[in-house]
Amino acid sequence: MFMNTNKENSGLLGLRSLFLVTIVACFLLLSPSRVSAKLLLIKSDGELVWSVLSSGTDVDLEIPKALYIEVKEAAKSKPAKDAIILLQKDGERISMVVNADEYEKEIDVTNWEDSIVEMEERPELQQVSINVVDGRFAIKQKGVVAFTDYPISIDSKTAKLSVTTESGDRLVSILPYNAVESLVRTRIITRIAEGGIDLIEEERELTYKVNGEKLLNLFNIYEHPVQMSIAVSASTGEIVNIEAPVWYKAVSFLFT
Repeated sequence: MFMNTNKENSGLLGLRSLFLVTIVACFLLLSPSRVSAKLLLIKSDGELVWSVLSSGTDVDLEIPKALYIEVKEAAKSKPAKDAIILLQKDGERISMVVNADEYEKEIDVTNWEDSIVEMEERPELQQVSINVVDGRFAIKQKGVVAFTDYPISIDSKTAKLSVTTESGDRLVSILPYNAVESLVRTRIITRIAEGGIDLIEEERELTYKVNGEKLLNLFNIYEHPVQMSIAVSASTGEIVNIEAPVWYKAVSFLFT
């Protein structure tokens, strides 16, 4: 009697497991496919490669149909190795303009949620991607993201990135990760605040404004966080300015 009950329970558990597996499999198969891709890849030799977007049906398409058609058409273009890519905003509209010898193309990327442009790693450049977050351009390098409102220009051949500020076109020689890596390594700052890096221009100096914390270790008993804001030159990587509480500036030498 006891053995029969165990067999019945095992059978029920087996049926339940099979039922759950079937439900999950159906959900995965029938759910609309999520498009996750970069629109434009700049390869290490400068060649442009357009994503060929795909989805199940027009109903399942999670991107604007106009964008889907535009990128499909751009993918048919002859690959270019010497092009200028411009990302710009006009009100709430965000567009990508590609100027190459073979063609000129403007694409509305306002509703694109993934990387718009990605640059492959090359000897003089680590992998960099650019997308839009809350209406601002986000430049990402090795997990570090800097936000800016300035139009961004990329030379595919040289991989040089520049922004257009009130004072004109400014070359971004130092990218986000490189800008903050030395701050953390030298313990000037312990951690960066979420969304705490902005690429701005102040007094004609293009800088990264890095917001974060310095944790003060007090006798290995207590860690006290000090809010800091550090300006790092986007041209040289040098520290331009440090904003911290007055009391910390007076005793900072004790914690270096």
